Amino acid sequence: LQALHGGVQYIDAIEINKSSIDLTNELRDYNGSIFYNDKVNVQIADGRSFIRQSDKNYDMIFLSMVMTGTSQSGSLVTAETYIYTKEAISSYMNKLTENGMLTFVSHDTQDMIKILRTIRDVLIEKGTSVEDIKKQLMAVGNAMTHGKETMLHSPVIIYSPKEFSDSEVATAKRFINKISVTPLILKDTLEIDIIKAVIEDEYLDLPFNYAPATDENPYFYNLSKGVPNSLLLILIVALIAKFGCLTKQRN
Repeated sequence: LQALHGGVQYIDAIEINKSSIDLTNELRDYNGSIFYNDKVNVQIADGRSFIRQSDKNYDMIFLSMVMTGTSQSGSLVTAETYIYTKEAISSYMNKLTENGMLTFVSHDTQDMIKILRTIRDVLIEKGTSVEDIKKQLMAVGNAMTHGKETMLHSPVIIYSPKEFSDSEVATAKRFINKISVTPLILKDTLEIDIIKAVIEDEYLDLPFNYAPATDENPYFYNLSKGVPNSLLLILIVALIAKFGCLTKQRN
């Protein structure tokens, strides 16, 4: 709805969960029959697979807190997701038009840092300098206080394959002031030390794992350092069950 209101002429809307599409269609009297709009092409598919098989280039690829079907139950730490791996983000970048943008809405500060680190590493491997990376990124977030800690709620990251122009930065600043969010990255201005450190590859002793996920290790939501507690619990339960079976066999 926001995209159409902004004048977008065509949208490929990719949703892996058929029940979400069915529910939206059941509520079409409320939402204006959004999925029946001629400008909207709804597909039941995995977003990354759809992009890989598409012969189109996009002005905007937009991922908002995406979680695949494997992440809908149980621990996210042990759930594979190939949406946010280095290889996936590289393929999204390759599907942008010359003036296209890749946009992520993340859950919180930790997700944002991990996505930024992944984008940074992908671009470095593509031969982009750190100084150019700074000019190809924008980010904003809603700063919220939880107890003594300040966290970012739903931070947004925007990547452009070319340097943001002064007019685009000016437009972003007007919008930021209008909706009262916190600017995090505006072209080559990094507003928060932790973001500066991530982009410039400085050592960070963070309490969570912000190393990029890869197709060989696709656990984006594993933010634990070392072996996750949830995985340790699974292993312990498995060992107890195995030990119990061996005891019964001996008896």
